[in-house]
Amino acid sequence: YCTMMRLRLLAIALATVMSACVHAPPTLVGIRIPSNVLIALADIQTEFENETVWCLLGAVDDGGVVVVDGLWPPFTRDRTSESVQFSNCGETARVVGWYHNHPPPPHDGTTCVRSIADEIATESNVDYAVELISCPTEAGPAFVWRLRHDDYDNVIKPADYLPPDRLPR
Repeated sequence: YCTMMRLRLLAIALATVMSACVHAPPTLVGIRIPSNVLIALADIQTEFENETVWCLLGAVDDGGVVVVDGLWPPFTRDRTSESVQFSNCGETARVVGWYHNHPPPPHDGTTCVRSIADEIATESNVDYAVELISCPTEAGPAFVWRLRHDDYDNVIKPADYLPPDRLPR
């Protein structure tokens, strides 16, 4: 009986030590996306008439910066000019968020706003650290991004990532 009790106490002590070694995820503070990924997404914005979705692949560094280095297409069930229904991006540690484009509306108005459906998709998937939306502007596609649990949007303007020969003159 004493040996069994000692083993249980040892297991509890070991579990306590192991749980103390697990690091809490860093607080998210920003995003870094290479220009080649942004240009690929800008091309999607320009080419697709309907809304489309891509999974953002990468990692969160120790400082809390979401580093996006690739894209992955999820399974899409339905797509229109105003919405897209898709399956989540899968069970991979490389998924850091999702991207979707907002095609130009047939009316005057902005497309660089998050819809209620966008908010729900981001908050309902724990793998998503960032949401990225592209929208048309006169200078080229712009991006709006928001980190999980933030309450404000950040903007990437075309001049921030496009080479000079792709900017309007």
